[in-house]
Amino acid sequence: MEEARVKVTLNGEEAQRELDAINNRIAHLIELKKKAEAEGDVKGWKKISSELSKAEREAKKLEKQAFDVEKVLKNINGASIEELS
Repeated sequence: MEEARVKVTLNGEEAQRELDAINNRIAHLIELKKKAEAEGDVKGWKKISSELSKAEREAKKLEKQAFDVEKVLKNINGASIEELS
């Protein structure tokens, strides 16, 4: 029987800080988008919309990664090496 040992280091605080920073950025971009819309700044609105979409994708990606890690940890005994790396 082959045995593999893997050291897993999790820093949930760091991931949470990163997610908080992204969410703060999203909130700021939403405010900027509203301001651009109120001022009739179409070019600025489009640029902010693009940045907002990017930030929202980042947040979703980070949340998915956190979910995937949690899923593996719940099934750590049955997890494959690929899932752990």
